Amino acid sequence: MILFCIPYAGGSARDFADWEKNVSNNLQIVPLELRARGKRIKESAYTNFDEMVTDLCAQIDKNAEEKAYSIWGHSMGAITGFAIAKKRYDLRMSLPKLLFLSGRDAPFIEYDKKFGKMTDLEIKNYLCELHGTSLKIFDEPRVGKIYLNRVKGDYQVLSTYNTEQYNVALPIDMLIFYGTDDISIKGDIRDWREYTTQEITFFHFKSGHFYSDSQKENVLQIIEQHIW
Repeated sequence: MILFCIPYAGGSARDFADWEKNVSNNLQIVPLELRARGKRIKESAYTNFDEMVTDLCAQIDKNAEEKAYSIWGHSMGAITGFAIAKKRYDLRMSLPKLLFLSGRDAPFIEYDKKFGKMTDLEIKNYLCELHGTSLKIFDEPRVGKIYLNRVKGDYQVLSTYNTEQYNVALPIDMLIFYGTDDISIKGDIRDWREYTTQEITFFHFKSGHFYSDSQKENVLQIIEQHIW
């Protein structure tokens, strides 16, 4: 079984570097790298949400090689994972066995347009609030600037997300993860029930948006318990 992992806004495939060390040999962790970062640093950044979905969908085809697979996505990665599954459903392509979706409202809720108008300082403060602490990456000006620009680019891509395209219930089992103190979740997390015709299970953690930073082992244990 392959688990394709999609990063959050500003993240990259490196965020899943140690996941494989914490799962059994039967589960293959395959992080999907976004353009303009990591091994794809020389490629042009996405200009819109549909472009990102199409690109990552192609990466899944390239890596799955007809093997069974599931998808994990956190925050931006969650809505992107759902969008990939919907695209594959529309095109009658192979579907993921499971969708593990984390830290994101149900698809009918748009991204807040304020992100495109925030100053660099406001974005930094918001990111620190999401993490529940100051971010050491901003202590290094050059690296911090690169990260900030990545986040701003991803917010721009998310501003083109169209809720009407994703008003559909998919025939895929879903597991929804969230932090009970996540300030980014504005609606009722259980609205995800409207987006699957199959089973859906919710897992909550007494923490904020990045609950998985401290709950990684528990999250991976839940994944392994359900993925087979």
